[in-house]
Amino acid sequence: MGVPTGPDIGLDALTALADRTKRDLRRPLAELLRANLVEQPERSRYRFHDLLRSYAAECAAVDEPTDTRHAAIRPLLDFYLRTSAAADHQMTQHARHFTAELPASDIKGRAFDDDEGAMAWWEAERHNLRAAIKQAAAMGLWATISRETGVPREGGATISREIITCRPPC
Repeated sequence: MGVPTGPDIGLDALTALADRTKRDLRRPLAELLRANLVEQPERSRYRFHDLLRSYAAECAAVDEPTDTRHAAIRPLLDFYLRTSAAADHQMTQHARHFTAELPASDIKGRAFDDDEGAMAWWEAERHNLRAAIKQAAAMGLWATISRETGVPREGGATISREIITCRPPC
């Protein structure tokens, strides 16, 4: 949980980041909550206390090689990309618009049954999506983001209908 730079993380995103099922994460998250190392501001959302988040990010930056950090954040970026695309599709399925083809991945995003669910996800994740784009750009993963979203680097990376936009430098 020390690699992402967003303010918190949803359980679905955490499963992608940790490459574990929700069931696998239940016990470790409960232990972290009991030890007051993470907070649960609302159901299925977790965040480090501020000092622990800073310390975890510092440890990851110092202790982990760049390739390892890139490999660690990639599943989370894939999850956000796929879920954002699913939310966009749900809300605009009857409109005619350009839809970028997503690259192959083992990561599965969330699916949505209605517009309200898609919008609620965007609202809950908007700060994390923005942080993920900025982090990917800072880590040199910008070309990957722009290729996956179908947006040229010079134009900025946009995930799903320009809900979040980041232009270098982010």
